[in-house]
Amino acid sequence: MSESKPVRGVSAELRAAARGLRRDGTPAEAVLWEALRSNRLDGLKFRRQHAVGRFVQDFYCPAHKLVVELDGGIHDQQAERDADRTSALAAHGCRVLRFRNEEVFDDLPNVLNRIRASIESSSNPLPELGEGGEPKRAG
Repeated sequence: MSESKPVRGVSAELRAAARGLRRDGTPAEAVLWEALRSNRLDGLKFRRQHAVGRFVQDFYCPAHKLVVELDGGIHDQQAERDADRTSALAAHGCRVLRFRNEEVFDDLPNVLNRIRASIESSSNPLPELGEGGEPKRAG
């Protein structure tokens, strides 16, 4: 029997890890997932513990290439690693939003509004500027 080929460049080990993370998510992830799942946030499709390349993102909106990461206390010791990961994802055209677990518990509406704002800003590109820095006029 032949080995299965990786999906989206994801190893079998990383796919298994993503499945485990979905099964054993943190309480903050469970709270945010309830707000994002089944297109509940403005009809947007999010994936949970989504593996791409060498990373598993906590939440991913493929239509807007938006990664949402929740950071617990461990992230205080791995700021450099998180910055490298964000840079690698940005190189692939993804934007990364990071929230502390406490933000999800203490102010979920603000977290959701910040996700909305990020998506709206990506959906409304800046206008082309003409001479003098003024927006170009149509026509």
